[in-house]
Parts: sequence; structure tokens; C-alpha cells
Amino acid sequence: MLGQTMDRRNAARTIRASAAHLQDYTLPEDNIFTLFLLRSGSAVCQIHGEICFIKGPAAICINERKEFSVEWQQCSDLYAIYFDPSFININMTVTALRNKLTPDLQDTFGFFHLSPFLLEDKDKLYIRLSDDTAECLTRYFSSFKHELEEQPDWYWSCRARSYFMDIIGVLERIYHNYYIAAPLTDECQSQTIPTELQNILLHINNHLESDLKLDDICQKFLLGRNTVERLFRSYLNDSFYGYIKNQRLDRVRYYLRFTELRAKEICHRVGFSSSQNLCKFFKSMTGMSPNQYRDSEAAKRKAFLNVTQNQKKESSL
Repeated sequence: MLGQTMDRRNAARTIRASAAHLQDYTLPEDNIFTLFLLRSGSAVCQIHGEICFIKGPAAICINERKEFSVEWQQCSDLYAIYFDPSFININMTVTALRNKLTPDLQDTFGFFHLSPFLLEDKDKLYIRLSDDTAECLTRYFSSFKHELEEQPDWYWSCRARSYFMDIIGVLERIYHNYYIAAPLTDECQSQTIPTELQNILLHINNHLESDLKLDDICQKFLLGRNTVERLFRSYLNDSFYGYIKNQRLDRVRYYLRFTELRAKEICHRVGFSSSQNLCKFFKSMTGMSPNQYRDSEAAKRKAFLNVTQNQKKESSL
């Protein structure tokens, strides 16, 4: 595998992920997934039998079946990440992903985050990126690559995994286009959020570490305060600042559930000045400290695995 890196804490374990800045689209022979980020340039590719003209910035998510080829390219700024899904979670093997997953399993281990790689939607063979989102992904990529190559301390693998999960999280949100369920209906329906609101939501999620202000958003997107607040109330049943608060809470939960990042590292990624402020915010919102929440989620995963293993044993008898 290209750029394969070993985990210093356990020489027997291979970190199955690597990052590279490329001149062309290079697919490894390993049974792994590939993410290409095209910052600038263009290419004509065949993806799942469909011919696509791709102009940067864009992302291409390729699974282990590798139904992908390049017919022509002129790529001046191309990044690649090669990874085994178990890099994210030891239970997230290719075999497990290819089995029919229950909603509980997907939620417990975060399998849903790989949907851009696994769902073969003909209308979403690649993901178009705004300049702002491309810049955000480039920041995450640079941090991810730095941790893999430099391994600055014993905590490097956790940080590398968290930066990679940030990248996947951005792509997953874009892939699903911010569809929201229509309330108070018996049928499974959805409504598409207007483009103006989609752009604002992408900007917020790309910059949760920043001091986000309503006036700055209005100026950036040339919208009035009342218009922005109306969009949030109408489609999200929330205020501008309420949405940011809930997104920060969700991001903190995400890090606590699926990474080993400490509070002092999480706080700067979600816009808190200190770990004390983060802990105070989290407890006010959930009634638990970050450590209590992390321990409870770990216990749920352990219990889920025990139930699954017992069911397998019973079925084999």
C-alpha cells in the first residue's frame, strides 16, 4: 500500500492509511478505498461505467471494487488518501460494510460515514466542492498527512484518524445535500434545503472552530439578518445561533464517540477557548461530563458486541 505507516505503540499493528500529493490518478492494488481531492484542473473519468467530466474542486470516492479509470486528465493539484475502512474503526472491515447493516450497527460504530464510498448513486459519482469546502478539506488533509509522516508524539495515530474522519464527515454531509425530513407526515418524505441555506450551513460546518457571527454571515452571502433567521426557522426550526450551538454539541459528541481526542484538543476544533469552557457547555447540554459520555458510549458498544457474539454462538449450535 502506498505510504504505509506503522503504529509506534504496537509494531504488530499496521495503520492502513496513507496520503499523497500526486501528478496523476494512481490506484493501489490493495483491497482498500481511495479518496481523490482535485483542487484544480480537470479530468475525464469512467466511474461505475459512466463517463464523467470532472472539474476541480471536486472529490471522488472509490471503494475496493475500483470501478474507476481515467480517460484524460490535466491535474495541477491532486491529493489522494488510501485507506482500509478498519483504520476508522477496527470493526469496520470491508466484509462488514458489504453485509446488510442494521441501523443500530451503523449508528453504534459510525458506518454511515462511508456512504459516499458505498452508495452508487448515478447522480453522485463525484462530489462537487465549493472553494470554501475545498480549502477546509485541504487543511484537514495537510494535518492528516503531517501526523502520518511526522508522528510527532505517541498520540499521532489518534489525531490522524480524527482529521481523516473530519474529511469523511464533510463529504458525507455534502453527499446527502442536507435533506431534512418533512414533519408531521405519515409517509417518508423530504424537502431540499434552499441553495442559500445550504451554502450557509456548509460554511458553518467548515468553520465551527471560528467565532461565527450572524452579521458576518449576512455580509458574506449578501443576505439580510431577517432573511437568514427566517431560513433557519422555516427549514430547521432553529435560530442561527441555536443551530451553531447544536452543531458544536454534535461535533463534540462525534469526537467523544469515535476518537480518543482529549478535551483540550477537541475544544479548539469546535470553537471553545478552553477545555473548561467545553466541559461546562457539554454538561449544560447533556447533563454529563465529556468523560462520562465517552465511557457510556464505550459501554454501549461493548454491550452491542457481546449481544452480537452471543447471537452468533446460539445460531451455530
